[in-house]
Amino acid sequence: MEPVYLEPPVKEIWEVLKGEEASKVKSAKELGTVISSIIAIKEGTPGVKVPLRGLEAMFRIYPDSEATLFRPRRGGGNLVQRIMNAATEFRARKECLRLLKPDPQCESEVVCERRIPRSLAACLLANMFMCSLVPPCDKDFNEVTMLSLLTAEPHLGQEIAKLRMFVNYFERVFCLDEQPLRGEIRITRMQSKMDTDSWVKACAPVAKIRAVGLGIGFEDSLAQAAEWVAQDPSIAEQSGGDLCLEADFANMYIGGGVLSGGCVQEEIRFAIAPENCLSCLLCPVMRDEEAVQIVGAQQFSEYKGYGFYLQYGGDHKSDLRADTDGTTLVAITAIDAIRGRGSKQWGLEQQLEEHKMLRELNKAYAGFHPADPRFGIIATGNWGCGVFGGDHQLKAVLQLIAASARKRPVLYFPFDVRGLGRSLEDFSAWCADEGVTAGGLWEGLRSVAKSLRAGCIPGDMDRGLLDILKKVLAGSAPVSAVGPPAKRTVEER
Repeated sequence: MEPVYLEPPVKEIWEVLKGEEASKVKSAKELGTVISSIIAIKEGTPGVKVPLRGLEAMFRIYPDSEATLFRPRRGGGNLVQRIMNAATEFRARKECLRLLKPDPQCESEVVCERRIPRSLAACLLANMFMCSLVPPCDKDFNEVTMLSLLTAEPHLGQEIAKLRMFVNYFERVFCLDEQPLRGEIRITRMQSKMDTDSWVKACAPVAKIRAVGLGIGFEDSLAQAAEWVAQDPSIAEQSGGDLCLEADFANMYIGGGVLSGGCVQEEIRFAIAPENCLSCLLCPVMRDEEAVQIVGAQQFSEYKGYGFYLQYGGDHKSDLRADTDGTTLVAITAIDAIRGRGSKQWGLEQQLEEHKMLRELNKAYAGFHPADPRFGIIATGNWGCGVFGGDHQLKAVLQLIAASARKRPVLYFPFDVRGLGRSLEDFSAWCADEGVTAGGLWEGLRSVAKSLRAGCIPGDMDRGLLDILKKVLAGSAPVSAVGPPAKRTVEER
């Protein structure tokens, strides 16, 4: 497969960024003139004017932000001028950034990996802000500029909030932080192509689950994991590491609407930790069997609210563990769920169709293979259960099977779903007591699906899938818990 590379700004755009007009930018109007010149070159539309309504709205909603961008800084220039200077460095560095494209011929779990110095990441994000990158030729990529945020309508507070988060990142990196950026952003494209027979043979025991309290987000996963490991040291010993691999409930176009209209879990994560956005530049759309992992993207901003009520919550600083080269030891794994939104029929029966479950299972299995083994704990939650309409218990069980096959414990974040966390803990403990394996649990799901189609589900379906699975696994339907360490098979009962 021929390599494809991310191209730096063309010479004409580079000259605009290096020009005298750009070097004197001291207002939103002057910044708009520079960006308008860049857009005109990219689109071949001389004289185009780009009104930066989103930027002006940010100045009204977050009054300190105008001074943040345009006040003179010690050492010379203002923040916008430093952003433009950084944008020009990508071309000057002459670094080849090969895109992380799928490879249909690849049989390895790791399809490809890139390591980007964080100093180069700052240059790339500066180009995204200045709208100076030309998108790849094909349409398999997400947005690659912040134009939609800069020009957002003033009433779209969630878009203005994300823009303010990006500005905070630039201020930290180019003005405030005394130490230069160290380390890398490590992006890995993973895949899993296991079939049903392979899953039936998965003999690892069902993993442990610990559920956190309601309303707690993934940003607290490190503290939650540390508390769990302190109470049960075997968690880190069995998984090989005490760091969390945090699920990103992704769009198939990684990053989702972080740069254009989105305001839920993935978009918020990418806005508060902007280095994740490099994946928008380098990773085309994910295939059904693929996931993307990102290691090293530091959180720079706090946030308040969610969805259309999202707000910038101020600067964020924390003492995070770092690798020997300075890479921040934080990792996310992007897994996109099946979209049920808009489907006339998307109940549990439809979601239990085997090809759909197998797709989700392989997606989670690819995502739960840590590119770095120190990330031994899977931090996840209600994947695909918001706007995508997934069943909370089914999605949790599929993730549990995948984590079990990887021999990884699960730290579960139920967010606002009452009772789910306790139910999952009880179910996991019951499976451990009964010696149920990952393969046995997969067979249990298949039996539930078959019984549901035949209209002979054991027990009360209104009580939920976990209750039905217990009855199936206990012998109400023919299911085998395959392989060690099962205490006994269902047939023996």
